[in-house]
Amino acid sequence: MLSSILSLPAIPFLLLIRPQNSISTSLNLLFFQLTWSTLILSHSPLVIEIFGTILVRALFFLLPVLLFVFLEAAFPGVVAEWKGPKARNGRDGSDMKQISRVAAWAAVNVVLATLAQAGIESLFVQALHWKSAIKIAKTLPGPAGAAWDLLRVEAGREILTYMVHRYLLHKRGGVLERAHKSWAHSHPPGGSMRAYYDQPLAYLLGRWMPMYLPSAFLRVHALTFFVHTAFVAFCDAMSYSGYVRAPTGWLPFGFVIGWLVRRTEGHYEGSGKNGFGVWGVMDWMLGTRMEAGAEEFLRGKVERGKEQLVDGWGQGLGGGTAKGNGKADGEGKRRRS
Repeated sequence: MLSSILSLPAIPFLLLIRPQNSISTSLNLLFFQLTWSTLILSHSPLVIEIFGTILVRALFFLLPVLLFVFLEAAFPGVVAEWKGPKARNGRDGSDMKQISRVAAWAAVNVVLATLAQAGIESLFVQALHWKSAIKIAKTLPGPAGAAWDLLRVEAGREILTYMVHRYLLHKRGGVLERAHKSWAHSHPPGGSMRAYYDQPLAYLLGRWMPMYLPSAFLRVHALTFFVHTAFVAFCDAMSYSGYVRAPTGWLPFGFVIGWLVRRTEGHYEGSGKNGFGVWGVMDWMLGTRMEAGAEEFLRGKVERGKEQLVDGWGQGLGGGTAKGNGKADGEGKRRRS
């Protein structure tokens, strides 16, 4: 039972495989089909959906966060040069209590979101005797159908995120506005964990609901839902890392990662006056895109970060070489004079 459930995070990658006329590909497809069918027959839809969501989120959010923690411990000078001013909080041990608070509330919010998801499924299936909100079927979704569903779900997330973020979480004088600003906009330390740090109701409305409701409304296949959950979790980990100066150009879709990080940091730098959507499409359409000043500010930080990257590596790796070379050059100039 446990081994079958633990194989869930690997199954979504089947949607990215284009079937070819080869024996190995056919065997892989057959293996995944048998594994998925075994899960359907041996576990309830609620167990598959909830455990699959937890495992996918753990893999695609926690692993990048742990990688960032390792980088900050191993190369503190480099990481400090990558980060924007608001994301540098909590780099020393004096803020460990605040970092622990951020991590604890982030975990609480994730648990609340999981309970809300389980409650909706229980209401639909057990109380109302309806079909589950997320489609649990033996058949695997086709690549074209899955891609179309992913596009529609992400479009729905962009629209809902913008509407809730602008008209609820940033509505002047509102209760949620005060709570959201005192939590998420307090510039807490904690790196990517800030993505899930907010007043619980504000988190459920502003982050979880836009991610879950489009999938439930369209009743997408569970594997498609897992792929989208993995995508959102990875984007959350990247966009809240604060690495506005990191050289992401060599990464696959590195420009997208850089765009997300700069949008997130720009939103908080501007005190939440613009940049309410995920990708900026709704901001562009409704006139709340990132202000030119903020864009220039962040772009300038990125360019300066690239120039200082070599010095940052020197600091992070023990960096006395650069200083030694500077002294040697100075002595040579004095001798020549």
